[in-house]
Amino acid sequence: MDVVDAISRVQTTTRGVMANVPVETVVITKATIKEQAVHERLL
Repeated sequence: MDVVDAISRVQTTTRGVMANVPVETVVITKATIKEQAVHERLL
């Protein structure tokens, strides 16, 4: 959740009809799925 929390703190703006657009580009360079977390959501 550290990555999600970091993304939620970036400054945003409105561009055209799009709201909450990050002022600077947010790049996620790696993502992994933890098998345990997937199984917990199914319960």
